[in-house]
Amino acid sequence: MQKFIIISMAITALLLSCVSTGNQGHADPDQPPVKPKTVITLESKDAQLTTQDQLVYNEEADCVAWWEKTTDEISWNVEVKEAGDYFIIASVACDPQFPGSTVGVTVNNQTLTFTVPDTGGWLDFFNITVGKINLKPGTYPVLVKAIEVPDRFVANLRTLKFVK
Repeated sequence: MQKFIIISMAITALLLSCVSTGNQGHADPDQPPVKPKTVITLESKDAQLTTQDQLVYNEEADCVAWWEKTTDEISWNVEVKEAGDYFIIASVACDPQFPGSTVGVTVNNQTLTFTVPDTGGWLDFFNITVGKINLKPGTYPVLVKAIEVPDRFVANLRTLKFVK
């Protein structure tokens, strides 16, 4: 009986910590909330593309494709209406032959990076939590750019989400 009470108290403490920290049902502040309060989605079809090569919006696959160079740039403006910490989540796809590129996402002079994984194919999109930044209300330029490309291609990019 005593073990049951101790276990019950531990579970109660964990649940209370989730509620009291404002993490909306989870205790890990380094992960996006399970039930986000705000989601701002930047769609690939709305991106500004700067390239000296083949970078294009592929309407059929609904993604930025043929991303090959560190000089290729994908950009938007994001409008933030509520101050706070926002997780940036990239929806990417990569063929098994080409994983490993390092990509930078720059917002408000802060650059977060991630490594592109093998997602199984060019149309197999996977959401990657890039990181978390603090933003005040306003409009910010967003720049996505490959920092290192170990092989021929970087990835396909479908969306970039700001989740609070």
